[in-house]
Amino acid sequence: MMISLVHPSRQRLARAEAAIAEWRANASGTLPIEHILSVDADDPDLAGYRQLAARSGSRLVAHPNRRMVDAMNRGAAAATGDLLIGMSDDFGCPEQWDLRLAEIVGGRKDAAVLVHDGIDARILTIPILTRSIYQRLGYIYHPAYMSMFADDDLTEVVRGMNALVDARHLVFPHRHVSVSLDAPDDTYARQNSNRAWWHGWRVFEKRKLERFGAGPRSLEVRGRQLTVDIYYYVRITGSRIKRLWIGAAR
Repeated sequence: MMISLVHPSRQRLARAEAAIAEWRANASGTLPIEHILSVDADDPDLAGYRQLAARSGSRLVAHPNRRMVDAMNRGAAAATGDLLIGMSDDFGCPEQWDLRLAEIVGGRKDAAVLVHDGIDARILTIPILTRSIYQRLGYIYHPAYMSMFADDDLTEVVRGMNALVDARHLVFPHRHVSVSLDAPDDTYARQNSNRAWWHGWRVFEKRKLERFGAGPRSLEVRGRQLTVDIYYYVRITGSRIKRLWIGAAR
């Protein structure tokens, strides 16, 4: 089994290098692994990422991504593995993670492996998909998302395909800023902004009404989706007015 590590990163050179080192050190060394570093073409650290890819034996792909989801999906498009793993700068891995995942997948053609992230093992916060699943979807994360709710959506989609494999005995620690001592950075702020949350909520709720692409978009469904849109715009407009009012009062 060939494994592809798809690794989007932005302005986190040191953390990206530490993550690459950890994943390589904890691999068994018996399975072929490719690491794809997917970055934004406008990243101020692009030259540094090129150097990092060269010394770590990674493949670098750089595109004019608008959001994290774009970087993940463009990295996945360059992957050649039988198993695709969407890693990130703040995700760790257990020892011999490659062999353990290969054993769990076994002979399954369609599998999406749900592991424990050390926080809340409800959803695929780290996407682990067989190539067949990736090819059926055409993406790792649905391209309508910015960042937030993309993993919720993926979980529901693969559950509907009866492809979700429970492997929550394996812990891939998510060292998210909300549970670590790391200070929030610009990348965190971008991916976890209020705008990204509400955008993701809107896309998720609308897709849920059509069973994440598996159900019909009847007039009734579209009417309920319109209700979601109206609620979204009311909340967003209200937030903007509130910010303007607070700014004027200072």
